[in-house]
Amino acid sequence: MSGGTFEYEQYYIQTLIEEMQEQSEWVKDNYSIDIYTNHITTINKLKHVYIHVQRLDWLFAGDDDEESYKKRLNTELKMLRIKMPDDTRPHKDGWAPGNYTNNCHTCFEEFVGDKRAVTCAPCAYGDNT
Repeated sequence: MSGGTFEYEQYYIQTLIEEMQEQSEWVKDNYSIDIYTNHITTINKLKHVYIHVQRLDWLFAGDDDEESYKKRLNTELKMLRIKMPDDTRPHKDGWAPGNYTNNCHTCFEEFVGDKRAVTCAPCAYGDNT
């Protein structure tokens, strides 16, 4: 069956992601770091939404059972985390580089950093001010 529960409308999300990614350099060149960071964060959140909707589509259409759904969802989300941009700047104000997905205690956005990092690099270095 390959889905169809949502009439394949999740592909509109994929198209939006691609269009926003094409605009990223223009946004970076024409707006503040805050707007650019928000733009990239929005793209990453849309990627999460797309994965969740796609996996639910296959589950509800009967293409996956619950075990397959959970396995595929976790695998795809893990791959997305690996692809997330990471910052290698040195330790500062709660920030440290690493390979873990965390939520910033300052801006509340998801970031990749050290296991114990509580602040994203942009917040620690004042990029978000």
